[in-house]
Amino acid sequence: MTDQEEGGGGGGGGGTTTAIELNVGGVFYTTGLGTLTKEPNSRLAELFRDRLATLERDAKGRYFLDRDGVLFRYVLDFLRNQALVLPEGFRERERLRQEASFYGLASLERAIDQPTPALCAQVRD
Repeated sequence: MTDQEEGGGGGGGGGTTTAIELNVGGVFYTTGLGTLTKEPNSRLAELFRDRLATLERDAKGRYFLDRDGVLFRYVLDFLRNQALVLPEGFRERERLRQEASFYGLASLERAIDQPTPALCAQVRD
């Protein structure tokens, strides 16, 4: 799985995007440095802002994070859009909360804790 971000989309800068290739638990992503550092006080931002030179790399030179690669797509989507959109019937909220906690993304943790409209409808029935 490859996820691409093109210039200007989430960088928060002057139109140029520093592309970062990632291997997250065996799932490959390409995104902008601005996306990874969008929440400046997060552990994720710290890794890619302050400790980039010390991050482990895989055999192809991609930055390696030994985390859940499938769930990381929701982390990236949240950082890009500042909204949590999960597929209908998503059953891994607790695992996603653990990922958000690991990356220090408090706003994502809060978004996970908010009930979805579908859950609200089920509660009222």
